Amino acid sequence: MDNFADERDFRILENDKYTFFVLRRIISGKCGLLLTDHERLIICFTREPYPVWIWTPDDATAAEMEKAYQTASEYSLLNGKYHFNLKYDLAEFFIKRAAMDGKALSISTNMFAYDCPNPIKPLNAADGSIYQCREKDINELVDFMDLFHREIGIDKKSRDAYRLDAEKFINTGNMFFWKDENGNNVASCKYAVQGSMASVNLVFTRPEFRRRHYAENLVYQVTKRAKDAGCVPMLYTDADYTASNACYEKIGYVLKGKLCTVVNKESDMPKVKFYDTVDDELLKFAVIISKSDGRWVFCKHKERDTYEVPGGHREAGETIMETAERELREETGAVKFDIKPICVYSVTGKTIANETGEESFGLLFFAEIMEFSGILEHEIEKVALMDKLPENWTYPLIQPKLIEKYLQTES
Repeated sequence: MDNFADERDFRILENDKYTFFVLRRIISGKCGLLLTDHERLIICFTREPYPVWIWTPDDATAAEMEKAYQTASEYSLLNGKYHFNLKYDLAEFFIKRAAMDGKALSISTNMFAYDCPNPIKPLNAADGSIYQCREKDINELVDFMDLFHREIGIDKKSRDAYRLDAEKFINTGNMFFWKDENGNNVASCKYAVQGSMASVNLVFTRPEFRRRHYAENLVYQVTKRAKDAGCVPMLYTDADYTASNACYEKIGYVLKGKLCTVVNKESDMPKVKFYDTVDDELLKFAVIISKSDGRWVFCKHKERDTYEVPGGHREAGETIMETAERELREETGAVKFDIKPICVYSVTGKTIANETGEESFGLLFFAEIMEFSGILEHEIEKVALMDKLPENWTYPLIQPKLIEKYLQTES
């Protein structure tokens, strides 16, 4: 992977010039990290708080997506500090692949990329008019930027950093407010030129002035100015904001592509802890790591396409050992086995089995199964004997850690 971009990178991005407009712009300048093979993978990060951009072609293979994941991991981009802009197929791969490594990723924002070849005047007029920001407006522009980024929840900076950006925006001559009939600056919008295209952004209306068509009219005016300057106007939107997207489409914006933002969800990850002992009354679960003839024993639930270690809830009147023996018989059909406790464990965080997310305790067991009956409880579809641990876990952030604990005790 090279650390520089050249004409090959701009050429491969041509088919994604709308969705990856920003990437085309930032690889032209100074980057905190730039990695490219000039053919199938580009990873670029400018600086915090901005996202890491990862480009792969539409026909990227699983091996190429794995390469992207491994490269991001090698450069510590999956350590919980960063968020990513990428295509949906790659996002889904990253989410599943990260779960295998005990990391929680999720899609935070679905984005649309639009262009506007022919701006259409809004049907709904708004009182007031467009106003080009000047140096005296810096403080108010900083206020707008602070409110905007707080509301969308990304790319947040200090007010001093916003001030530096505000000065740059005003100096381009492409930063605008909408002034209402009372002289209030009620909405903001700007455009930034990159080659033949112009990115329309920082679209924001103060909450107390919304639903009066100010942003719609301002975006139209800014779009028209970008068009008159010889550029193709484009913008990114949150795909889930259907009302805003409908307004953009009414003034001539046409959907050109889709991408998403993926974030680390470390705070939502189930957390596993181990204890020597706790009060017996706290033990609500039994999980039984099992082997038979040297192979791992896993269960597949009828309603899931994943595998899990046998186990379940403790019933009233049972000892925790009785729970373990019952669950092992029901879920695997084991009729002859040796079983022993390993340690107490706890899980904090919401899971399929724990909707509250509060810390819950269980006892971890190991069983050597010598004989199966072939009869399973109604929820279990089949039992699988595996030489290697599965890749598709039902509880990928929990059960691999339990097996790791077992292996540590056996070593």
